[in-house]
Amino acid sequence: MERRRTGAVLTEAGRAFLLHARTAMAQVKAAEREVADWRDHGMVTLRIGTFASAGARLLPRALAALGAGSRVRVELFEGEIWELESRLAEGELHCALLYDLGTDPGISGAEAANLREVVLEHEPFQVLLGQDHPAAGSGPVDLADLAADGWIRARNLLEAGERALMAGCGAAGFEPRTLLHSDDYGLIHAFVEAGVGVALVVPSAVDHRARVAMVPAAQDLGMRRVRFVSRLSPRPPVIDELERLLVAHSGGA
Repeated sequence: MERRRTGAVLTEAGRAFLLHARTAMAQVKAAEREVADWRDHGMVTLRIGTFASAGARLLPRALAALGAGSRVRVELFEGEIWELESRLAEGELHCALLYDLGTDPGISGAEAANLREVVLEHEPFQVLLGQDHPAAGSGPVDLADLAADGWIRARNLLEAGERALMAGCGAAGFEPRTLLHSDDYGLIHAFVEAGVGVALVVPSAVDHRARVAMVPAAQDLGMRRVRFVSRLSPRPPVIDELERLLVAHSGGA
C-alpha cells in the first residue's frame, strides 16, 4: 500500500499480487465445488456456459456422445457473453461457448494463463430481410439502400453483431435507424417477416420456416467467431473429450 494525501492506494506490486490472489481464490472455490459434486452426486459435474443460437446447435450431440446423464452430470448456464466470461474467470464454469468478431483478440488478462480456447467456426454476418423486401433475392445489397429501414439491433452495444452493423453502416455513410433492441431470434424473425424491420444475423441463426431471406452485404461485415473456452485448472478429464467432440461436430474453423 502507498499512503497519499487522498488516502491509501495500491502500488503496482500490490495490484499484481491482488490479481494473482483473485486467481488463486477462484481455483480454490472451483476445487471445493468439485469435491462437493463428487460427494453429492457421485459423478463428474460439468458446468458449461452457452448462448442460445450455438448452444442448441452444437451442444446436444456432443453431450449425448459424452454420456451426459449417465457418466457425466451437466449443468448448463445460458447468459450474455460478458457474464459467461466473468463466470469462467471466477471458476464458476468449467468451460463455455463464446462468440466475438473474427478480428477480435483472443484470451487476454490475468486469467489468460489458466484458460484454453479452440475456435469452432466462423460465420459471415448477413442481412435478414422479409421475402417481400425490394432488396431480397437481388444479390449483395448496398447497406446505403437500407438507410431508411428500421433495424432490429442488439441490446448490448458491444455485442459482435452490433459492432459489425455499426462498422458496415459507417462504411456506407449512415447511422442505422433503430426500430427496436432485441436478442430474441423469434421476435426478430417475426418483425422481419412482417416487413416491419431488417436485421443483421449469421446463417445458423436463420429459421428457414419463416418468410425471410438472407442477403450478403456489399460492405464487409466481418465474421462471427465461435470459441470453446475452458479452464486448465481445475480441469475434469471429460473436458478434453467434450472439446474433441465439439470440434468434430462443428467441423472446426
